[in-house]
Amino acid sequence: MIERTEGAEGLAELARVSKRANDLRAWCHALTAANDWEAAFAAYKEAADTVTSNAFARAGFLDGVALAAQMLERNDLHQHLERAWREVPTLLRLRRWLGSAKSGAVLRKRAQQALEACPKKTVRQLALLHVVLGDLKSAAAFLADAPGLGWSDTEHPGHLLFPLFQQLLGGVEQPIPGEFEFVSSGEWDVDQLDWMADEQDEPQLDTPGVNEILQLGSIDNAVTGEVRTTMLNAMRKAAEKRVAGVIENKRRRHYGHAAQLVGICASLDVAGEKASWATAIRNAYRRYPAFQRELASCLGHAL
Repeated sequence: MIERTEGAEGLAELARVSKRANDLRAWCHALTAANDWEAAFAAYKEAADTVTSNAFARAGFLDGVALAAQMLERNDLHQHLERAWREVPTLLRLRRWLGSAKSGAVLRKRAQQALEACPKKTVRQLALLHVVLGDLKSAAAFLADAPGLGWSDTEHPGHLLFPLFQQLLGGVEQPIPGEFEFVSSGEWDVDQLDWMADEQDEPQLDTPGVNEILQLGSIDNAVTGEVRTTMLNAMRKAAEKRVAGVIENKRRRHYGHAAQLVGICASLDVAGEKASWATAIRNAYRRYPAFQRELASCLGHAL
């Protein structure tokens, strides 16, 4: 009602009095809907400064500041993207900040800064940062230590690292799943999205994909020697845990995904061990015919 009768000025007055996040959003939204990006930039900043006790709301408003900066083509966009990520670090925000770099050197500098500030529980983000910095062994450790279940969890590194390692080890180039994209297992890979992402018809912040970020960083696509062995061993361990997890917990609809991981590992093994490793898995789960069928399908081109 206030928006219809008094416009953005009325919404601003209400928001400043109530200091409620919803009222502040309505004010900012009215300005973005009118394409008044200069006013929106100031409003989002004021809103972020108002909701200091609510980190998630504040991060959303900082995303708004960054969006306004993007629309205004301000040269300080990266600073606003960084502020939003530091307020509530998510993979989505990290991709925006890292992806706004204009060179590999700047990208690596930001990745190092992010690594020093990244919460220890944000495993997927930490894994990506190690890859960007060329520390593939540390990234492999995250994959090897990850649980066999919970691949759809926002912090499980499997859906990020498995296709990435497959690509780096010489397999078929893989698109890294992003937010709200189906992955091969039929699970959702959902990152924590802010409230602005619900408005799909409105301007959005540029969010480069993981592959774009790695291309900017010129990540070497010819991994050899000890690093290759470490990465492949991590993939094998992740596959073994996945198989054990879905079978022991009777997750029959995920048998195909578990078998696919085994098949990928077998296809990447150039040291002649693929037959013995895959056969050991096949023999260990002989009593599960449904899994055996999935495994036979996935190993058909690998063995």
